Amino acid sequence: MWDSDGSRNNAAHKAWRVEVLDRDGWSCQLQHRHCEGRANEAHHLVRPAVRPDLEYDPGNGVAACPSCHKVETQKQATEARRVSNARARRPREQHPGLS
Repeated sequence: MWDSDGSRNNAAHKAWRVEVLDRDGWSCQLQHRHCEGRANEAHHLVRPAVRPDLEYDPGNGVAACPSCHKVETQKQATEARRVSNARARRPREQHPGLS
């Protein structure tokens, strides 16, 4: 469940986050250009909006520092917008009964 500030704030998410961070030794696994090294966030590899069944699967997460997490989240948002825009441009099929 999302909080009003856009963050996850429930026991299941907190447990998932700690499990991912512990597994990865609290070290950022993304290693982007401005990586801070020390991770304190967990990043979903596949967005929960795409695969809700993987939301709390530790295999669907990696430890991330705030800088790298922001980069990855922006990439995912850009891809989601691209897919959504492509769907919107697709011509609507005419109902067979209207031919």
